[in-house]
Amino acid sequence: MKTLEVEHIEYAATDAALLFPVYDAQMKRLDREFLVPIARIEFDAIQPIAEMELAGLLIDVDKWKSIVANHKLERDRLELEVLSLLASAAGNRHLYDDTKSTLTVTSQKQVIAAFAKLGVKLEDTKEETLAKLDHPAAKKLLEFREHDKVVTSFGESFLELLNPVTNRIHPDFKQYGAETGRLSCQHPNVQQIPAFFRECFIAPPGWKIVTCDYSQAELRILAQLSHDPGFCEAFNSGGDLHSITASKMFKVKLQDVSKTQRSQAKAINFGLAYGMGAAALADRIGVDKAAAEKLIEQYFKAYPEVAGWLTRAADEANRLGYSKTPLGRRRYYMLPLRSDPEYSAKVSSIQRQGKNTPIQGANADMTKLALRFIYDQLNGYNARIVNTVHDEIVVEVAADQADAVTHIVADEMRRAGREFITDVPVEVGVTTADTWSK
Repeated sequence: MKTLEVEHIEYAATDAALLFPVYDAQMKRLDREFLVPIARIEFDAIQPIAEMELAGLLIDVDKWKSIVANHKLERDRLELEVLSLLASAAGNRHLYDDTKSTLTVTSQKQVIAAFAKLGVKLEDTKEETLAKLDHPAAKKLLEFREHDKVVTSFGESFLELLNPVTNRIHPDFKQYGAETGRLSCQHPNVQQIPAFFRECFIAPPGWKIVTCDYSQAELRILAQLSHDPGFCEAFNSGGDLHSITASKMFKVKLQDVSKTQRSQAKAINFGLAYGMGAAALADRIGVDKAAAEKLIEQYFKAYPEVAGWLTRAADEANRLGYSKTPLGRRRYYMLPLRSDPEYSAKVSSIQRQGKNTPIQGANADMTKLALRFIYDQLNGYNARIVNTVHDEIVVEVAADQADAVTHIVADEMRRAGREFITDVPVEVGVTTADTWSK
């Protein structure tokens, strides 16, 4: 074996020694930019996230395959219905039977041509385009796509990602996966698993799964950021936020709020946190744009400080070229030139992101802090963090320690939440079961 020369040892030592001045320089820069608190959260989250990837998730493969098989049957049935509807209306049934079909429902070009035969002109076959068509073939085609997506995204290709040694899925979490600071996930993306697959994620024999998530986290963060007295009181009262909001908007007694009024208030409550405008609200609740504008106006009269904060957040994003979370995490924007033909559209996009980023970013910071708190408190327990989806954390625990760990997870998530939210209560929902629950 060749021995190391002195110069090799000195070279390696110099490599290690250089890390200290690099650390000092980086910390000084973080301090100048007021980013030390965010850096600490990110550094502290590294180990919990890494060990979460190593732990992985156990799947009931037979149940998974059964769900996929049912969706495949439904997909195939709907495909024939779409073909039949298009053929029948066009008077060309013989072209579209089960064995001689010349139309492929997954081909945009062919679907556009088929609808053209019916006198329906389509620019594209996007979901939002088809959703506006009052035609049974369009409705069935959208249903077909829902089932087809399940089969193609969560069929055999998904199960091929099972680790042959552990028989578990080990997702790849990207700690800074989104510009707001949220984690993202791939290989596979367990953050976008349809709800009906959750029952397939199971605890090993003798174990339980604890699922804990923040209740209306982003709305509570909006209350904290805006300090709107009415919005905060809605949370502090312990009542139903959406009914209280509807009561204020429509100036009716709480007990007289209708289901429609509550639904409209709920859509605005959640939508405004994502920078939703009148056009998007109109599409969501099925009214015209003028009616949606009137509803938003009523909402802002009920919560004027929420309106003020959203306006300031949008304006600052365009003025400064970045948005900040309460702890200083920044999201930078490419500000357009006024000569840009898409100037207005790009400014509007930045304004929407400017409203949402401080809210969603604070939620990401809060969840990462909770991951560390939980990880530290699980020391000594036969338990491990196995998943996180936005503001939800999933823990696998030995059954005889499930009660204790359930309390730990909920308490530590509330503890992390109180680092960010003080004007309103921090609430979490927690479930302990044999599967990943919602």
